[in-house]
Amino acid sequence: MACGPVQSTSALRDAELALAAARQANAANRAPFETETASLYLHQARERRSRADYQASLRWARRAAACARVARTRAESPEPETAPSPRCPLVASAPVSTSSTSTAAGGSVPNVPPPAGNLERAAP
Repeated sequence: MACGPVQSTSALRDAELALAAARQANAANRAPFETETASLYLHQARERRSRADYQASLRWARRAAACARVARTRAESPEPETAPSPRCPLVASAPVSTSSTSTAAGGSVPNVPPPAGNLERAAP
């Protein structure tokens, strides 16, 4: 059995490749929920690995890969809305880091990953 860092790194690489394949199949347009979820799960896996939490990183990476595979399947399906397909594994209550970052006002904000994508609004 391989040690935590090796398993985590391998699972992260698998998830990265699965997400790249999904994006290549135009999953961002045909399965946006699954693609974005896979991307966010991958971000969380990287974050956990950076904190040496290899078991959590492995779980998040496996979820990311599963969502990316679902996104690719839906993107390659001729009629993604009507075709029965597997579901992306969702996290009922995604764990949020219990550590926090101090703010200038003296409060604290939990450490959560930044949102993906461009948050600027287009002019009306």
